[in-house]
Amino acid sequence: MGHGFTWYSLIPGYHGGHDHTIGAIVVALLLLLSGLLAWRSFRRQEIVPSARFRLTTPFEIIAEALLKLQESIIGAGSERFLPLTGGIFIYILVCNLLGMIPGFTPPTDNFLNNFAIALVVFLAYHYYGVREHGVKYIKQFLAPVAGIGGLLLAPLFLFVESFSHSFRVVSLPLRLWGNIFADHTVLGIMESLVPFILPLPFLLLGLLVAVVQAFIFALLTMIYISLAISHDH
Repeated sequence: MGHGFTWYSLIPGYHGGHDHTIGAIVVALLLLLSGLLAWRSFRRQEIVPSARFRLTTPFEIIAEALLKLQESIIGAGSERFLPLTGGIFIYILVCNLLGMIPGFTPPTDNFLNNFAIALVVFLAYHYYGVREHGVKYIKQFLAPVAGIGGLLLAPLFLFVESFSHSFRVVSLPLRLWGNIFADHTVLGIMESLVPFILPLPFLLLGLLVAVVQAFIFALLTMIYISLAISHDH
């Protein structure tokens, strides 16, 4: 489906409204913003968040909410995963919300962009699992029974578990892409039919979808990390 004019077309050398390089631009802008906010906080020597509303307040609220959720899923020491889960949530949220601005398409409307995020999650939670368990991490892919039965079933379980984990790299981006594509398409149709008033409920629905889909991606990331580093196997 075409999206008509987009502001991206004004970028020199840009071709097409679905170019995944827009995701890289969002990353660069978020890194720049986070760097500026960190530098400002460092200059003011701020450790405890201010009671006044500032530019950093929304990010502090998000970080605190995600940290509490992580602690309930992963347990003690989960704060070390916040840069990953928090970064994923904010990046996807910004990408989703970008599509609600006239003249912009959401980078999450591109499967390759979402696939790259899922690949980072896939590599990250396996890395955390190996770092936590060492070579014993492979036990999570084998039969949960001892003795000769476990040896006989090991190849089957290894194949099934490997397929299950690999499929996450497809299911994660596909879920995100499908929801954002559908929402953006419906909103585009409503705006083309009746530009005023009628699209308002769909804008509110789009806002909800943008937040929920970012939350689900971050939540699943936490669950995968929890399963990878868990000792209850």
